[in-house]
Amino acid sequence: MVDIPRIITLDPTGTVGRALRSALVLLDISCTHVDVPTAAQAMSELNNGAELLIAAYALDYDTGPVIASAVCASRPGVGVIVLSNEDDPEDEAEFAESDAPYVVMRRPINPAAFIRAIEAAMDGNSVRDAVSKPAAAAVVAAEAAGAVPPVDVKSAGAVLERLQVDVGARSVLLATRTAQLLVERGLSGSLNKQQIIETLAPSLSTGRGVKDVLGGQLSSLQFFNGEEYDVFVLSAGLHHFICIVYDGQGGQRNFGSVNRFGRRATEDVIAIIGAGAFIWEVPRVSVEPTIRRTMHVKPIKLDEPFEMPLARAEIVDNSPSPDESDHAQMLDPIDNLDLDALFGDMSGGDDNGLFDFDRLNDVAQQPSQGKGKLSWDQAKEIGLIP
Repeated sequence: MVDIPRIITLDPTGTVGRALRSALVLLDISCTHVDVPTAAQAMSELNNGAELLIAAYALDYDTGPVIASAVCASRPGVGVIVLSNEDDPEDEAEFAESDAPYVVMRRPINPAAFIRAIEAAMDGNSVRDAVSKPAAAAVVAAEAAGAVPPVDVKSAGAVLERLQVDVGARSVLLATRTAQLLVERGLSGSLNKQQIIETLAPSLSTGRGVKDVLGGQLSSLQFFNGEEYDVFVLSAGLHHFICIVYDGQGGQRNFGSVNRFGRRATEDVIAIIGAGAFIWEVPRVSVEPTIRRTMHVKPIKLDEPFEMPLARAEIVDNSPSPDESDHAQMLDPIDNLDLDALFGDMSGGDDNGLFDFDRLNDVAQQPSQGKGKLSWDQAKEIGLIP
């Protein structure tokens, strides 16, 4: 029979219980939730067993940190979270600096830290370490790198069950590059699964860069040898990886079986994922098209006719007035003008001789006459000088 985890909320107003139910919906966790208003009832319920106690800061007689200290002292395996309001005393910094195993969180609560604390309590880990752990920047960058292809969890779970039996591991995990745990088979003990997954997730981005250099469909196998645990990490495509967990010093003896059966399991997981296992899609930034809007001006209708006064156009001549000195000087007429002496004698009296080509040829071949300088007498004879 599987034990169902129990969570107790201690708050006279019931606000803590509503916050817990919202977190359980997000985590999709089935548990037994007991909501009590007084500290005496909470201590009575703890006798029946519980993994987590979430208490309000202001209680009936004592404060939440006082009850949390008493619970942690008497029941070390129970995780305790204290939720304080904005008007409560700001002394959670004192508890944060001390060695108290419980956690004080002030509203507005960080949802990610609150969910990590609940998961840690469910797995038997320290809620203090889960809340104080900073978010991995590499995981945030991996979430912005695009969508992770979906996996059939039922089929992948069957593959991991067979792998655990073949390699004799303590536990086997299947996770994504965004540090999301999909399938778990076996018992991880005190190993912080979420922390190890968030630490190993950035290695998939490194594998993508190596794939571009080496070419082909890359696969990798990593081994981490610790004092308490040994962990093998096998990549299943570009988005998923498998963690095989052994007890300390137990992984070295199983290197051959992990290399054989682990690679076969990764191939089975890749077959379940499909072609999307090796496709890395970078999200495209959508640019909204520019909307052009045309402004329509409506005509204005006047009640009375409007007349625009028009001015008469005047032509202004700015040109300078003509001066009498600019006129050409009139010369006296020439008396006794002899045109025959000027142009030569047209013998024959036939005007058509001007168009006789033979005569024009003879005239052209004759030495030029009338060219050169004229004497004073010759100028008078032709009428050039009066």
